Amino acid sequence: MNNSKEKIIKNKQNKIKPLSKHLIITIILLFFSFCLGTYVWIHHQTLTETEKQITNHHKRLENQNLNLQEIKKHFQQNQNELNEKIQTQNHEFINEFQTQLQPKLEALTTLSQKNNEEEFLFKPSNPQKFLSFDKLIGFKEELKVVEGFIDYLKNKDNYQGIGEVEPPLGILMHGCPGTGKTTLARALAKETHLPFFEVSSSLFSQKYKGLAPQMVKDLFESARKEADKKNGAIIFLDECETIFTDLGTLKAGSEIANVVNQFKTEMTSFENNPEKPIFIIGATNHIDQIDEAIKSRFTYNIEVKPGNKEERKQFLEFMIKKRQNPYSDEAKKYLFEVINEALEFLPHNHQFSKANRTLENLLKTTVNIFARNRGTDENKRNEINSEDLKQTYQMIISQNTEVLDQIKNQKKGGE
Repeated sequence: MNNSKEKIIKNKQNKIKPLSKHLIITIILLFFSFCLGTYVWIHHQTLTETEKQITNHHKRLENQNLNLQEIKKHFQQNQNELNEKIQTQNHEFINEFQTQLQPKLEALTTLSQKNNEEEFLFKPSNPQKFLSFDKLIGFKEELKVVEGFIDYLKNKDNYQGIGEVEPPLGILMHGCPGTGKTTLARALAKETHLPFFEVSSSLFSQKYKGLAPQMVKDLFESARKEADKKNGAIIFLDECETIFTDLGTLKAGSEIANVVNQFKTEMTSFENNPEKPIFIIGATNHIDQIDEAIKSRFTYNIEVKPGNKEERKQFLEFMIKKRQNPYSDEAKKYLFEVINEALEFLPHNHQFSKANRTLENLLKTTVNIFARNRGTDENKRNEINSEDLKQTYQMIISQNTEVLDQIKNQKKGGE
């Protein structure tokens, strides 16, 4: 009985042993499978994360590449714009440099021609078209002042043998614009038969900037050569305030200051021959701007004023005859008696409206107004009338025409 039990137990144990081995092996396999699966999962996660990082890195690289391309594009664009600006500025600089250099080159070219005695830098004007004294209208007071100047030139023998005599150095003419300063200077040249160098003073401050003092020397050198031939010469400087500016208002060593000093030197130079003198005539509308030291070098100082009522009438008659415009008798009477009378009532600061130049403009403009207003066909006028003149007065002289009406009514009442 016991033996049979033991056998049963033994058989059971023998059956259990193989089961235990299989179980252990199964467990071990399951464990390894778990570990392997875990490893694979972890590895997969790692690879996935790495792949994401790589993808992000690629995206960043692409963005950086795009940014670099954009930066490169902007850089290229800025570089192109900069090159264009540099080229433009260089072009402008070259043009400006050429503009500034051209006058000096022209001046140097002109100066280089001085070796030819037939070509002077400055030449006297042709006096044929100048008015003589007997043709001048007005200037009675002005001519009285220059009688000494003319007498010295015409009667030099009277100034010999009476000791040292200083020839007149020149005349400074001043006054409002359009009074005939240039006309008077030309008449003096024609009356004295002297070579007449007519120069615009702006020449020394504009065209030959940088060479102005040398140009002054050349002007006087040319005048001295002509004076030796003709026993004297006249230099006429229009708008002379441009070069005779008050030195107190200029910087020392400035271009204009050098010109002023050069004129001072040349006017009193020992190279000037008293027997064949050079006379300076200056004309200015701004005598207050002239350097005092220059003023003192002019022997005569003349204010050239607008003509009086009678002189204005003579000038208007002369211009109408010269221009041959068709003024009616009624228009002439209105011009000489009404408009001319109205000019007497202008304020002092409008004296230029009485000047010959303004009167000439009055006549020129009247013709244009007449041509515009004369009408057409059967109604076409053939003569200038007082209404044309009145419109011109309103444009040239004063917009207030009440004084014209008052004078006209007074004239009617007195008839």
